[in-house]
Formats: sequence, C-alpha cells, structure tokens
Amino acid sequence: MGWALSLVPKAQGLFENLGLYARTYSHDKKIAYIYQNVKYKNMKIQESSRRVLVCQNRTCRKQSAAKVLVAFQKLSGAEVEVVASSCLGQCGSGPMVLVLPEKVWYSGVSESEVAAITEQHLRGGKPVERMLYRKFHRHSVGAVPPGPPAGI
Repeated sequence: MGWALSLVPKAQGLFENLGLYARTYSHDKKIAYIYQNVKYKNMKIQESSRRVLVCQNRTCRKQSAAKVLVAFQKLSGAEVEVVASSCLGQCGSGPMVLVLPEKVWYSGVSESEVAAITEQHLRGGKPVERMLYRKFHRHSVGAVPPGPPAGI
C-alpha cells in the first residue's frame, strides 16, 4: 500500500506535464495555458497559422471527440492545423472545439457539424452562431454587446 501512495505525486506531476490537469483560469488565461501546452509538446505549430483544437480528454472522448477530430482532419485544408488537445477545461459541454487565433469556442460539436464549421468559419471567416459556446460567446462574435438602456 505504501508504494501506491508514493506514486500519487508522480502521477499528478505527469498529468500536469501533459496538460491533463484541469485548472480554473479566466477565459484568456486558459487559452494562453492551452496554447503553451500545445506549443511545447513537440507539435509543429506556426505562430501565424490558424489552429483548431479538439479536446481529447476523457469526458469529450466519451462524447465522440475522436470522430470530430478525424472529421476536422479530413475536411480542413493545409492552411488550418488541426490539433488533438488535452482538456480545454469545459468538461460536460463537449466535445469542445477552440479555433485560434480568433478564440472562438464551439461546444457539443458532432461529427456531422464539422462540415458547417469548416465551410462557414474556417473558409468563410464567419463563426457558426448556433454552435457557439454561450458561456464565452453570449453575444454574436464580432458584435458590440448591448449598452445600458437610453436615459440612464
């Protein structure tokens, strides 16, 4: 039993090194954390390229994230890099997809919806409104949030 307890700190360190340890950060800090993990994991990422991160952590994988990843890899052109990401920190809302550098989040993405994201967002430049993750995109992407009522 003692040997098993000695493995706990080692395993936790391994998960932290792999970026699998979910941390609670603000939206921008979480993206920076994800970018650093992907950047330093021997993945060839160009600084100016567009990237699609598809969460492949346990909860998202249970919701068919592997099929979503394969669909993105098939449909995305050479100008877009598709990356199997570690946890994006939004467990239970997956499969999660994050498009960088625009910082556009999609939740509950299914294999059949990948074509819409690829055509409308990655090629057309306009995010797919109906699939946006509302926790981070309460208003339309690029739209000005409503101000206070007139007269106040």
